[in-house]
Amino acid sequence: MIADDDIKAAYERGLAQARQRAGGNSDVEQELIDAATSAVMWALEHCRDATTFRQFAASAVRRWIGRQLHRIKLKNRPNMQGIDAQDGAERRFDYLAARDAKPERPMLIEDLPEELGFVVRLYMVDGYTLRDIGMLVGKSPNTVALMLKEAASMLAPGREAPTRNNGEKRLTAG
Repeated sequence: MIADDDIKAAYERGLAQARQRAGGNSDVEQELIDAATSAVMWALEHCRDATTFRQFAASAVRRWIGRQLHRIKLKNRPNMQGIDAQDGAERRFDYLAARDAKPERPMLIEDLPEELGFVVRLYMVDGYTLRDIGMLVGKSPNTVALMLKEAASMLAPGREAPTRNNGEKRLTAG
């Protein structure tokens, strides 16, 4: 027989976890609370050792909430079935046309201006640091970094450049 205090503690812990994982979205929070409640009820029915009920219920709640989050993600994923017939046909045609279109020839390092190509080769192929490249080409490391950024925008136009807030450290050295 499982004590009422253990059931109450497991239920409250499940509610707290559901609220935390919902991140303030009230619709998602309600679905996660339902999942946590179901998990505690399932654990109450399937737990064989009353001394391990809290851990057993916590594990069940964690799994049920994870599964429910996955179901919500799948439900909210845009797909072709949820579009009305005419608009859906046009979108499907656009998707197929884009998929079958021949890709444009990408710009290569050899197509870059000579100095930019040289800097990119030194950095990417030869593995030189910005400081060493700056010493080789007679520019500051900051200028070399700007040259690499310019080359990246030429090689992959329209790409989203990573943003960095004030005081936020970079993930790579350089």
